[in-house]
Amino acid sequence: RGRIEITRQGVPILYMNPNIPAALLPAIMACFELPTHPVIRFDHSDHYRCHLDDGHPANVAAAKKEALKKEKNKWHISKN
Repeated sequence: RGRIEITRQGVPILYMNPNIPAALLPAIMACFELPTHPVIRFDHSDHYRCHLDDGHPANVAAAKKEALKKEKNKWHISKN
């Protein structure tokens, strides 16, 4: 999650979740047609939380689903 602002001087500022990898910067720049590298400001607020964050509901749900699957497999009795 994030957003881009362009200052009055034409400087792009990218506010984004700190868990977004730097490897995505070229794709972000291409998507928003940024001619220069933006100033990057990592935003740790709840507004910018995403599935990459520890404790995000999507991660918690996936962890619960995996734990349930393991529990079911633990008690599975093969008919062979």
